[in-house]
Amino acid sequence: MTSTFFGLNTAMRALMAQQQALDVTNHNMANANTPGFSRQVVSFVTTPPYTVAAFNRSASAGQVGTGVEVSLISRTRNIFVDQQIRSEETELGRYSVRRDSLNQVQTIINEPSDVGLSTILSQFFTGWRELSNDPQNTAARATLRQQAGNLISTLHRDYQELTQIRADMNKQVQVKVDDINSKASQIAALNAQISAVQAVGDQANDLRDKRDVLLDDLSSVVRVSYNEMSNGSVSVFLDGHALVDGAGTNTVGTALNANGDDILVWPDSGSPINVISGEIKGYYEARDDVLTKEINQLQDLTSALITQVNTIHRAGYGLNGTTGVDFFTGTGADDIAISADIQGNLASIAAASAIDSPGDGRNALAIAGLQDTAVTIGTSNTTIGEFYKSMVSELGVEINGASNLADNQDVLVQYLQRQRDSYSGVSTDEEATNLIKFQRAYQAAARIVTTFDETLNTIINNMGLVGR
Repeated sequence: MTSTFFGLNTAMRALMAQQQALDVTNHNMANANTPGFSRQVVSFVTTPPYTVAAFNRSASAGQVGTGVEVSLISRTRNIFVDQQIRSEETELGRYSVRRDSLNQVQTIINEPSDVGLSTILSQFFTGWRELSNDPQNTAARATLRQQAGNLISTLHRDYQELTQIRADMNKQVQVKVDDINSKASQIAALNAQISAVQAVGDQANDLRDKRDVLLDDLSSVVRVSYNEMSNGSVSVFLDGHALVDGAGTNTVGTALNANGDDILVWPDSGSPINVISGEIKGYYEARDDVLTKEINQLQDLTSALITQVNTIHRAGYGLNGTTGVDFFTGTGADDIAISADIQGNLASIAAASAIDSPGDGRNALAIAGLQDTAVTIGTSNTTIGEFYKSMVSELGVEINGASNLADNQDVLVQYLQRQRDSYSGVSTDEEATNLIKFQRAYQAAARIVTTFDETLNTIINNMGLVGR
């Protein structure tokens, strides 16, 4: 038979195992609201049994249990859901940047409004129409010049702000490159720590949680793939090249493309990185598609306005008999200005179609008619007003589409995150139940220790006293 101390040792194992389970439960509850924390679970196993040797027992194997121990403290994690979330977060990052960029453009265009380009254009053409009714009126000429100045200021403002946003998008690409390199370095450092912990047979649960958060964040910036090695480290790949390899990293850099914009490259070879999704892809699209298109359309509109107004204006005559005078100078929204002749002398505004005809306003009326006359703008044949309305309309359609994509993607990511939370998240109610369960088991083990203490006391202090 076993000794009395055998049972005491079994109870001691129970106390230690339940104490460790209580510690893990405490850790779970403490991190119930920690982002990225995965619920940890204690796995109990029986310790190797003890074969009882005795003269009066059969030769067949006889075993007595020796208690319990904690074999593993594991974290609850669904790898498949993690992969889904990271894949969808990549698309969410792309669509969100595109949506936000379009909203910025919409704020600049500011249509419909009383201060938008559409209203300012209408006021400019109205000024010519009013001048045609009274060509000799100095006030009408001054008003027209003021309206032209307002138009120029609006075009300059729109161009400069659109150009600034485009430049900001380019800077964001550089910022995100630094972010990629920082996260890659942190993942590599965690790889080294996790490998060291796993090498001695322990589970680096909290370190793995931190690494998973970094993988989530990295996936929203740019699409990456990854796989876990046998030593616990992960290798992260970007466009088929290793970004993180164990405890080492390959740095991402930037270089200028043919348009003078920053793109991602591998510094060691200079080869461009094919970015297919993520926030950086969104910045690419916002910079190269959305903003470039808006700037080019604004330039085309302004160029057509300058050309058409100047063509008609040069054919007319001012009150001072001047002809062949341009009303505007410049080639686009970036450099359009009122010509020095008009700026210096209101009489040079060519409202008349014939010389020495101060009451003739036909040339001014012809310029006013440009508002409703189809002209060549870029690759389109339409009126200046309709071209701008088309710009605004297309922008509205793109904003609506981008918002829908971003909102739908956000709903999908939130759904997947709820799935992850239902599996990996900490339920305080469940942990409270576990707390009671492990507490009661600890108390029972403690009671066993007390019982064996009383037994040993009887053997040691009370046996052999009879007959003394």
